[in-house]
Amino acid sequence: MNQPRPPQPTVVIVPMTENDIDRVMEIAAGQPHAPSWTRDAYLAAIDSAAAQKRVSLVAKSAETDNVQGFIIANLNAPESELETIVTAQLHQRQGIARQLFRVLLAELHTAGVGQITLEVRPSNHPAIALYRSLGFNQLATRPAYYSHPTEDALLMTLDFS
Repeated sequence: MNQPRPPQPTVVIVPMTENDIDRVMEIAAGQPHAPSWTRDAYLAAIDSAAAQKRVSLVAKSAETDNVQGFIIANLNAPESELETIVTAQLHQRQGIARQLFRVLLAELHTAGVGQITLEVRPSNHPAIALYRSLGFNQLATRPAYYSHPTEDALLMTLDFS
């Protein structure tokens, strides 16, 4: 007999601000496959005057305003690169990453982007499953792309123009 699923949390997807960065760094530190960015790197990601334009979004609980996940992509129209997408351990498998990605695609489309690429470790099976379910296809492999441990990267792409 199937148990009823608990209700999905209500999140709002909003642009990342400086006030979100401590929580974003905490979330990233709790995930083994998340990049280890410095505070300055996150500040650059939200800087509208930076040379490298990015879309940086957070998923916040509608009830508590607590950041539960985030996504960052750089803009180089007509292409983009998904730099990171991370959901806090406690909130994984609740659709938050999909919601973040859906809003990101809308932002990218508005910016004139029609293709997004990413690199992912072959050992990161949950991420690969998510990306494939979102429509990404493997394009190539980049040998020894990652360190600690050394690992290839799968290059994946999604055309959505």
